[in-house]
Amino acid sequence: MNASRGSHLRSVLRTGGPAATRAGATSRNFASTHGLCYDSGVLRRLLSSLFSLIGLAVVAYVWFFVPIGRRTLHEHALRIAETEPAQELGVEVEDASERLVDHVAGEWDARYRGDAGTTLLSGP
Repeated sequence: MNASRGSHLRSVLRTGGPAATRAGATSRNFASTHGLCYDSGVLRRLLSSLFSLIGLAVVAYVWFFVPIGRRTLHEHALRIAETEPAQELGVEVEDASERLVDHVAGEWDARYRGDAGTTLLSGP
């Protein structure tokens, strides 16, 4: 190795390398500072979403594929939903939801269509 190459190598190591000589780079990091830089909040949300997705996949796997007794949880839920009390509950919930929809539609009509001369901006 000749003397000029050795001194160049020492100066590169001392100054932080070629990345430190570019505009904007002030640390001794050899990586470029002009690339993508993510905020820690973005990375935290990304990791949190990844763990949530993994957790959802585990729960779905257990729900559909792991037998509890002779059946999976999904099969147990289907068998429970087929019972007479569950069917009666379904009918009652359907009736209650229809009554709620009719009530909300009546309130909406009374408030916003009952007085065609006013608008939401003009007030009562």
